[in-house]
Amino acid sequence: GTFTSPGDYGNRRGQLNPSWWDNNNTQYGMIHRVLITEEGTQLDDELFPNFTISSLHLSELDYISLTIGVEKDARYVGGLSLFGEKFGDHPQPIVMRAIF
Repeated sequence: GTFTSPGDYGNRRGQLNPSWWDNNNTQYGMIHRVLITEEGTQLDDELFPNFTISSLHLSELDYISLTIGVEKDARYVGGLSLFGEKFGDHPQPIVMRAIF
Protein backbone atom coordinates (compact mmCIF):
# COMPACT_ATOMS: atom_id res chain seq x y z
CA GLY A 1 0.00 0.00 0.00
CA THR A 2 0.96 3.61 -0.32
CA PHE A 3 0.62 6.28 2.32
CA THR A 4 1.36 9.97 1.72
CA SER A 5 2.15 11.90 4.86
CA PRO A 6 0.19 15.14 5.25
CA GLY A 7 3.27 16.96 6.59
CA ASP A 8 6.88 16.80 7.69
CA TYR A 9 6.22 17.47 11.41
CA GLY A 10 9.05 19.84 12.13
CA ASN A 11 7.13 22.89 13.33
CA ARG A 12 7.67 22.13 17.04
CA ARG A 13 9.83 19.89 19.19
CA GLY A 14 8.70 16.31 19.80
CA GLN A 15 7.41 15.83 23.35
CA LEU A 16 9.68 12.84 24.08
CA ASN A 17 12.81 13.74 22.12
CA PRO A 18 16.07 13.71 24.11
CA SER A 19 17.95 16.98 24.43
CA TRP A 20 20.66 15.85 21.97
CA TRP A 21 18.08 15.38 19.15
CA ASP A 22 18.73 18.33 16.83
CA ASN A 23 15.85 20.72 16.15
CA ASN A 24 16.53 20.44 12.39
CA ASN A 25 15.55 16.74 12.46
CA THR A 26 11.97 15.56 12.11
CA GLN A 27 10.43 16.00 15.54
CA TYR A 28 7.24 13.94 15.72
CA GLY A 29 4.72 12.21 13.51
CA MET A 30 1.69 9.98 13.32
CA ILE A 31 1.16 6.52 14.74
CA HIS A 32 -0.01 3.89 12.23
CA ARG A 33 -1.37 0.36 12.37
CA VAL A 34 -0.89 -2.32 9.72
CA LEU A 35 -3.01 -5.47 9.97
CA ILE A 36 -2.67 -8.37 7.51
CA THR A 37 -5.50 -10.95 7.40
CA GLU A 38 -7.18 -13.23 4.86
CA GLU A 39 -9.38 -10.27 3.87
CA GLY A 40 -6.38 -8.16 2.89
CA THR A 41 -3.99 -5.64 4.37
CA GLN A 42 -5.34 -2.74 6.35
CA LEU A 43 -3.22 0.40 6.74
CA ASP A 44 -5.06 2.42 9.36
CA ASP A 45 -8.56 2.64 7.79
CA GLU A 46 -7.62 1.78 4.19
CA LEU A 47 -7.98 -1.82 2.97
CA PHE A 48 -5.77 -3.34 0.25
CA PRO A 49 -7.65 -6.58 -0.58
CA ASN A 50 -5.07 -8.01 -3.01
CA PHE A 51 -2.39 -8.46 -0.32
CA THR A 52 -3.54 -11.20 2.08
CA ILE A 53 -1.85 -13.33 4.72
CA SER A 54 -1.90 -16.27 2.26
CA SER A 55 -0.03 -14.22 -0.35
CA LEU A 56 2.92 -13.96 2.05
CA HIS A 57 3.60 -17.74 1.99
CA LEU A 58 4.84 -17.57 5.58
CA SER A 59 5.04 -21.35 5.96
CA GLU A 60 7.77 -21.38 3.29
CA LEU A 61 9.99 -18.83 5.07
CA ASP A 62 12.24 -18.83 8.13
CA TYR A 63 11.60 -15.15 8.84
CA ILE A 64 9.17 -12.29 8.34
CA SER A 65 10.44 -9.19 6.54
CA LEU A 66 8.68 -5.83 6.42
CA THR A 67 9.93 -3.08 4.13
CA ILE A 68 9.04 0.54 4.78
CA GLY A 69 10.44 3.10 2.37
CA VAL A 70 10.03 5.93 -0.07
CA GLU A 71 9.68 5.04 -3.75
CA LYS A 72 12.03 6.85 -6.16
CA ASP A 73 9.03 8.24 -8.05
CA ALA A 74 6.99 9.16 -4.95
CA ARG A 75 5.11 12.45 -4.90
CA TYR A 76 7.34 13.69 -2.07
CA VAL A 77 10.81 12.18 -2.13
CA GLY A 78 12.97 13.11 0.81
CA GLY A 79 13.07 10.59 3.58
CA LEU A 80 11.31 8.68 6.28
CA SER A 81 11.55 8.77 10.06
CA LEU A 82 10.56 5.96 12.40
CA PHE A 83 10.33 6.87 16.07
CA GLY A 84 10.43 4.46 18.99
CA GLU A 85 9.17 4.93 22.51
CA LYS A 86 11.59 7.72 23.50
CA PHE A 87 11.20 10.01 20.49
CA GLY A 88 8.36 11.98 18.93
CA ASP A 89 5.02 12.24 20.72
CA HIS A 90 3.96 8.62 21.21
CA PRO A 91 5.55 6.71 24.12
CA GLN A 92 5.26 3.38 22.30
CA PRO A 93 7.97 1.16 20.85
CA ILE A 94 7.70 -0.22 17.33
CA VAL A 95 5.61 -3.36 17.82
CA MET A 96 5.09 -6.42 15.65
CA ARG A 97 2.72 -9.19 16.73
CA ALA A 98 2.11 -12.49 15.00
CA ILE A 99 -1.09 -14.21 16.11
CA PHE A 100 -1.72 -17.80 14.97
